[in-house]
Amino acid sequence: MRAWLAARGQLPAGSPADDLRAGLTTKVAPLWLLPLVLAAGRMDPSDLKDVIALPDEALMSRIGETVKRYHGHVPGVDDQRYQGESVDLLRTLLRCVAETGAVPTAEVLAEYDSDDTASGNYQTPAPLTELIADLLSTPGEPYPVSVFDPACGGSGGLLIAAGKHGATKLYGQDVVAGQAAQAAVRITLETPDTQVTVRAGDSMRADGFPGLLAEAVLCAPPYGDRDWGHEELAYDPRWMFALPPRVNQNWPGCSTA
Repeated sequence: MRAWLAARGQLPAGSPADDLRAGLTTKVAPLWLLPLVLAAGRMDPSDLKDVIALPDEALMSRIGETVKRYHGHVPGVDDQRYQGESVDLLRTLLRCVAETGAVPTAEVLAEYDSDDTASGNYQTPAPLTELIADLLSTPGEPYPVSVFDPACGGSGGLLIAAGKHGATKLYGQDVVAGQAAQAAVRITLETPDTQVTVRAGDSMRADGFPGLLAEAVLCAPPYGDRDWGHEELAYDPRWMFALPPRVNQNWPGCSTA
């Protein structure tokens, strides 16, 4: 349909985000594009425009050099090497970052990488994240330096709010790999002066930060998950008081915090 309309001069001008959505029908997984979003989002705008204007071969070379520095920042993406046939998609993605911003571009990728298999997943509204983060403030005391969210979701909203309040070391984990990757990118972009570490995995069964003693924990734990690991975690040292009842699916997350 797009080709038919274009041939007749009737195709409306699309936004960079629409162009990116059209290009995402290729075999490139959105998760693997997140390091490039992060790299482009941290570039100087004028430098980014220069990169977009490069010929195909030079563009691929520059992207490879730039993205290599960010692989460790995105969980689940260790060493991504983009292929030459994806050059048009990569250029479109860079244009989207340049014209709409890195976070909106990441949100477009999230549309094609959603995973709702984890029970009780939801995004905490921004006003509520601000309120919760503000509750960590104590008059006359510095804001907590290190903050941990064991179920940070794809937005990382609570950690972003904590970073904007003054926390400088942000730790997050999420059971859904795609959401952990999204959170890592968004938190890093929204709080550029913080140290961000996000890992994928079930924070109940596979703690990604064993031994971490964060000054504060912010979390909107998943609800309604009856299979939280009662049998496997019976002797987990994180239970300070007692093993939570099997049927109480909300208390385990609060207790381990």
